[in-house]
Formats: sequence, C-alpha cells, structure tokens
Amino acid sequence: MVILIVEDNDLSTETTKIVLERQGHRTLRARNGLEALQRLQINSEIDLMIVDVMMPQMDGLTLLRRLRESTEYASLPVIMCTAVSDLKRVKEAAVLGCQHYLVKPVQPAELLLRVEQVLGVTALE
Repeated sequence: MVILIVEDNDLSTETTKIVLERQGHRTLRARNGLEALQRLQINSEIDLMIVDVMMPQMDGLTLLRRLRESTEYASLPVIMCTAVSDLKRVKEAAVLGCQHYLVKPVQPAELLLRVEQVLGVTALE
C-alpha cells in the first residue's frame, strides 16, 4: 500500500515513515496541503493519507476539505495525526470524513492499528 505522509516536521515524518515501512507499506511525503495535492496529481496509486493539521501554506483541515470537494479524491481515506486536540477541530475533521483523528505523540502500535482498519489489511510481518 502507498501512504502519503503530509507533515512539515522532519522528525515526525521520519518516525511515521519507519513505522509504516517496517510493515511493508511504501511511503511518500508532502510538507503541506498544497504539495499533497500536487503529489496526488502525479501519483494515482496513493491508498491513504496521514495528515498533520498545522502546516504552512495549506493546513490539514483545508486539505481535507479540498479532497472531499473533489470528485476524484472525495473517498480517499485520511487519518489526521496531529498535536492539535481541541474539540472544534476534531469535530470538523469528523464532519469532513476523516477516518481517524490521532493526537501526537502516537504510539506505533496505535498508528498501525488505525492504518490497518482504514485499509482493511493486517500488518505485513
């Protein structure tokens, strides 16, 4: 499975990448929502996006809104993975169709469980 990590923090990206790739997933990276939209246009094999909320140029909720407004990406699964935990943003993400909302720091087992639930697969060991 191909997972696009949309995150501006290098350490968070690398940690997430290692966890996912150890389970056999292929990862790509975008540093913000605009870059994520560009990645989607050139790579049609993305199965899931893991998205931070706070990013420069286009935040994660704006990205999620744009995806849901699009006919091409409206059903693309999205997991929000962020330090932002206020109820207003969690509710907004849920209304926009986010599959899971994880608050950092996220334990690797929790991340993998949510990825497996969304993709309908079990861990590739």
